[in-house]
Amino acid sequence: KQKVNYILNLNKSYDELKKAYSKDALKNLKKYTDFSILQPEFTEDQFHTLLSSYLSQYGAVEKFNSKKTKLLKRLLFAAKAHDSLLYFELKDSKAKLLFTAAILKDEKRIYYLFAAPTPLGRSYSITHHFIDYLIKAYAGKTLHLDFEGSMIPSVASFYRKRLHLES
Repeated sequence: KQKVNYILNLNKSYDELKKAYSKDALKNLKKYTDFSILQPEFTEDQFHTLLSSYLSQYGAVEKFNSKKTKLLKRLLFAAKAHDSLLYFELKDSKAKLLFTAAILKDEKRIYYLFAAPTPLGRSYSITHHFIDYLIKAYAGKTLHLDFEGSMIPSVASFYRKRLHLES
């Protein structure tokens, strides 16, 4: 079965990349700004936080089972061992979790592998902020931001419409 993949070339300035954002994305970036982006060490606890956030948002659609959980865990901890894992948590001013993300990075790409807002983060459209953070952090570099496609229609629509991405 053919899968869809969305990729953003980051070899432009942040201002140039931001010009391609949809009006909806720009509106959502103004909506909420009182949060912190943290990069704690990726531990067993962070893995469970990441998985829990993901399952609360996409679990019913993804049918995540114990086999997938074990595979994801092995992948993420192997990436950590090879310095290829970037783990993020976004929290509000009261230290409430809004978003978690496990990002893989190599010399050519940043892979938006596994991420999810919490219900509170979703109400703040926090995913827009995190993607904007990644774009800003790596703009102007010879990298691609690889959204690893999406077979979840609502997620694919988010990438395609709000960020004007091509598959």
